[in-house]
Amino acid sequence: HEYYHKWAMLTNPKEPSGTAKGYVKCNISIHTKGERLTTHPETDGEEDIEG
Repeated sequence: HEYYHKWAMLTNPKEPSGTAKGYVKCNISIHTKGERLTTHPETDGEEDIEG
């Protein structure tokens, strides 16, 4: 299983409004023993997180 280049919203759990405080881009992979790792092409790092 893999989450590749997914944006996660950062919030303050002590604030009831739940408004975004920032964003973090995540790459998370779960592999079993002996499973091959997936490779992804390089990106230029430019991405619009609001769009």
